[in-house]
Amino acid sequence: MPGVELLALTSAVAFVAVGATVGVKLLWLARRTRGLPETLVGASLFLLSAVSWPLLLVVSAPQPPPAALLRAGWAGASLAMALGWSGVFLFTWRVFRPGAGWARMLAGIGIAMELAAGLAGVVRAVALVDPLELGAPSASGFVLLLGAEVVYAWTAIESFRYRALLRRRIPLGLADPLVADRFGLWGWTGVFGFGSIAPAVLAHLSGGDPNSLASHLVVGVCGLVSSAVLYLAFLPPAAYARFVRARTASAALGMEP
Repeated sequence: MPGVELLALTSAVAFVAVGATVGVKLLWLARRTRGLPETLVGASLFLLSAVSWPLLLVVSAPQPPPAALLRAGWAGASLAMALGWSGVFLFTWRVFRPGAGWARMLAGIGIAMELAAGLAGVVRAVALVDPLELGAPSASGFVLLLGAEVVYAWTAIESFRYRALLRRRIPLGLADPLVADRFGLWGWTGVFGFGSIAPAVLAHLSGGDPNSLASHLVVGVCGLVSSAVLYLAFLPPAAYARFVRARTASAALGMEP
C-alpha cells in the first residue's frame, strides 16, 4: 500500500477511535446532566466516527462486500452522516447564537439539506441497479458534503470568537484557561474537518478524482490533526492541562507593568 494511502487509512482509523471514545464519554455525561450541548456533540461524534466512517471503510474496501451488505452500508453511512452533521448545526446554533434569527435560519436550512440528502442517499442505495456504482459521485452526496463544509466553517468561526471573549476574561478571574483552550481546539476541529472534506467537494465541482494521491494526502493530514485536537479538547492529559495553565500564567505576567 502506498505511503499516502496508508496515511489516509491511519487517519480514518484514528478519527474512528478518538471520535467514538469522545462521543461515548459525552453521551455518558449527558445521561447524568441531561445537558443539550453534551448530548448533541456526543451523538454527532458517535454517528460520524463510530457509525458512518466504519461503514464507509467497509463499502470502500478493495474487495467489495456482498450486494446486500454494500447497499446497507451505503444507506447507513448516508443516514448517519446526515444526522451527525445535523447535530453539529443544532449545537452551533443553540450554544453560540441561540437568540439570533439568522443563526436559527441557517441551522434550519442546513439541517433540512442534510436530512434531505441523507434520505436521498438511502433511496439511491436501495434503488440503484448496480450497487458497485454507489461509490460514484452523486448529487445527494455532494449536498451532504457541502452542508458539512458550511457547518464546519461556521463552527470554527464561532468557536474562535468565543475563545477570544473568554481570553479577555481570564485576567479578571472570570473564565477558566482550560475552557477557553477547549473552545479553540473545537474551532480547530472544525477547520481540519473542513479540510478533510474539501478534496471530495472539489472533485464533485471539477469532475476530478476524489481518490487521487493529493486528495488522500490532504484527507490524511487533516484527519490526523483533527483527531489530535479533538483528543486534547475532550480527553486532555494532565501534562497538557498543566501546559495550558502555565502558558496562561506566563502571558498574564508578561502583561503586568
